Amino acid sequence: GSLSEDDLIRLSFRRGKVIRDAAANSPGGMLAADGTPATIEPVLKGVAGVWMANHNSPTQTVLAGTDEGLSAAATKLQAAGVRAQRI
Repeated sequence: GSLSEDDLIRLSFRRGKVIRDAAANSPGGMLAADGTPATIEPVLKGVAGVWMANHNSPTQTVLAGTDEGLSAAATKLQAAGVRAQRI
């Protein structure tokens, strides 16, 4: 591989610290939604503080964002008949 085991451990540790620090300054989370990006994107039009993080499977998309953005996204998705749950 390109990284030694020691380098990988150091990199993983540093990455964890960066993520922890970023979350402390800008709390947020993730939301799993039952739908494709093509289905979910139009529903989320105009919702601030949320973005698609991962197309998990043919029937699930994961969103990331601020607490407020994810709350608004969940409300809009559920109103459109799309199951959405914080993860």
